[in-house]
Amino acid sequence: MNSKIALCAAVVVFTAATSTAEIIAVRFSGTGTGSLPPGTPFDSAPFEITAQYDTAEIRTVPDTRFDLPLRNAPLHDAIITIAGIGSANFEIPLDLFSTRSASTAGLGRLVEPETAIAPDLFAMQSPLFATYDPSSPIGPIFDPAPFAVEQFGDVPTALGRLDFTSMVDVTLETRVVPEPSSVAMLASGALALLWGGRRRWLKHAMMRVS
Repeated sequence: MNSKIALCAAVVVFTAATSTAEIIAVRFSGTGTGSLPPGTPFDSAPFEITAQYDTAEIRTVPDTRFDLPLRNAPLHDAIITIAGIGSANFEIPLDLFSTRSASTAGLGRLVEPETAIAPDLFAMQSPLFATYDPSSPIGPIFDPAPFAVEQFGDVPTALGRLDFTSMVDVTLETRVVPEPSSVAMLASGALALLWGGRRRWLKHAMMRVS
């Protein structure tokens, strides 16, 4: 009985959280070679890029270079961490982009106006990207050999200008981040459900004993 109540509470919390959250956390991870800042090289070092975006800011941009519709999400608080080097905030606007018709997604420079297209920093390919909508979480998705990495050069960060010359074994994963108020409200509702269920269970048990 208790396990059924706990399961119902968990389902309620999960369903409500996924339906109300508007912030998506992004994580790219992989192995790369390059330098940051110039003169401080790293070779086959594990790296991680994290950021967040608001689903309300996602937009569709016509990519006139290849006649492909492009979906992009402006990123906030983008940070890169490289083993042996450290962590640094990016100092230019970035976006998470996806192109369903090409089954690609990746990290790019965000430019204005909305109709402008900037070079990708790197792109990944997977059949899963053919149906990918950035307004929903995805992953983990693995690409052993991302492309367009040669365009990831002279990118300003808090530690200096970052250059990648190669990347391998890159994984993309995104997840919903519930708002703090939503988490508190959902937790209260789950506790109320658990407490009410326990009271009913105790009452039933006492009746059976008597």
